[in-house]
Amino acid sequence: MDFDEITGRLMACLTEAEVLGLPQFDVDNVRDLISHGEPGVALENLCTQLYELSIPVTAGVRENVAAVGAAMNVDQHYWTILEELDPARPRADGARTVDDTPLR
Repeated sequence: MDFDEITGRLMACLTEAEVLGLPQFDVDNVRDLISHGEPGVALENLCTQLYELSIPVTAGVRENVAAVGAAMNVDQHYWTILEELDPARPRADGARTVDDTPLR
């Protein structure tokens, strides 16, 4: 995967994350890192903020983030934690991962 594909896929993930509720400050921060040639740091920050803010992400975002991260040799921990944010993934206590809505 070349640099243009990495940044393009990362921008697509960022656009979807913005729609899902990532705050504008974080969107701007990640976009700034990408535009300054720091896609690895941008990916780390994007994943961290999605996780810290408990923003549920789609399987497509997780797949793109994983592909981009693997292409840049970023620690996979950054995107594997996003699996916990799948709103359909039940926790051990029977609640949804993100908002604790019972699965019934």
